Amino acid sequence: MIRLLVLTISILVLSDKPLQAQQKVLESQKAPTVITSESLTINKKENRAFFKGSVVAKREDMVVFADTMLVYYDETGSRIKRLEADGNVKVIKGEKTIISQKAVYIAEDDSITFTGDPVAMDGKNMIKGDKIIYYISEDRSVISNSKVFLKEESTDK
Repeated sequence: MIRLLVLTISILVLSDKPLQAQQKVLESQKAPTVITSESLTINKKENRAFFKGSVVAKREDMVVFADTMLVYYDETGSRIKRLEADGNVKVIKGEKTIISQKAVYIAEDDSITFTGDPVAMDGKNMIKGDKIIYYISEDRSVISNSKVFLKEESTDK
């Protein structure tokens, strides 16, 4: 199915206002966040956009995949405040991948909270838990009820 929309933060609400300064987490970005989906519903009164069907959000070195995504943005339409991804969520950042059924991004603390059987993978190592909170700028995670699977590298030559 042809994607209906490629969207950048600056045109998220089809605003005619100039792009204002991004919050601290987005200031360092050289490229905008781009979200694609099969359909999009924008509610300008409530400052939110609902993406449905094969949703992909790309932010510099990170990609988020989900069945649906609800994005809350500020009044200017120039920055994301909160993002809720549902269904078959997968986040890839470098060698790290986290999968779950639900993920919520909070811009204020630059974190993503994963619930619904979250699993984090870094190379061959894997961590499971009830909830995983990933602090993006700090590259730090907090896992509730964790179970860690370490695969040691073979030293055989």
